[in-house]
Amino acid sequence: MQKTVGGRGFDVFLGGDPYSGSVSEPPPFELAVAWGLLAPNYQRAFGTGFAPDVDTGTVPQDAWGGVGLFPWINAPTELEMFCTNTADTALGTGARSVTFYTLDSSYNSVPQTVATNGSVVALPIQAIANNGGRIVAVGSGGTNAGDIILRDAGGGATRGIIVAGTGVMRQAPYTVPAGFTLAVPWILIGVDSPTGAIGKFASISTYFKFFNGGAEIQPLRIGNTNGAPYNHFSNPPITIPEKSRFALRINTVSDSNTIVTAGWNGILRANVQTL
Repeated sequence: MQKTVGGRGFDVFLGGDPYSGSVSEPPPFELAVAWGLLAPNYQRAFGTGFAPDVDTGTVPQDAWGGVGLFPWINAPTELEMFCTNTADTALGTGARSVTFYTLDSSYNSVPQTVATNGSVVALPIQAIANNGGRIVAVGSGGTNAGDIILRDAGGGATRGIIVAGTGVMRQAPYTVPAGFTLAVPWILIGVDSPTGAIGKFASISTYFKFFNGGAEIQPLRIGNTNGAPYNHFSNPPITIPEKSRFALRINTVSDSNTIVTAGWNGILRANVQTL
């Protein structure tokens, strides 16, 4: 049976519930995107930002797994992967291969998968942006044994990090690929107090730098205390045009050594729709 979601048809089956894979009606739009049923017109995008140690004297700081502000790439750059543990090799017990979700010099999405060797491996394509990375093959240890760092070739500036034992870059910063518009309906902030005391807090701002626009802006500020994470929903969603930068920036914390999670979930829409 042919059904349509968002203007694109796909096959569904009669009977069952919408989450079982056997359905009598099309699944909700967001679920159809997550399942890839509406690709390439609509695709999921997300940023799982994490800041492991934020001090009162070091803010502002971006949620990207490292310290300080996110190291955006400002020109097409040769990159390399650096493994800090020799167990992360093609035949080792740790990470055996890694995919980095980069954009090329024209801002097109070009994921690059490379095998680990316990040291330095060059990426084959120059990049203008790093939108994250994750391990895709692993040995008996189940995850990466050491930090895996994406950096400029020749031991240059760090551009992203897969912290030991996490398997993925936990970063909120994101550059919208060419030909797409990003919609962000949901933002999350979670706060862990170093002392466990109730009422400790942190605040984040949405960060934008539009392509060829010059100025950086931070229009929306959101705060939360430690305890339950806060989910912020925007209706209509925040929209970011192609080639523009989006991030979640931590502005304040009540205590040093605060741990902040700042994430978002969104949908990329192709500016030119494919039938």
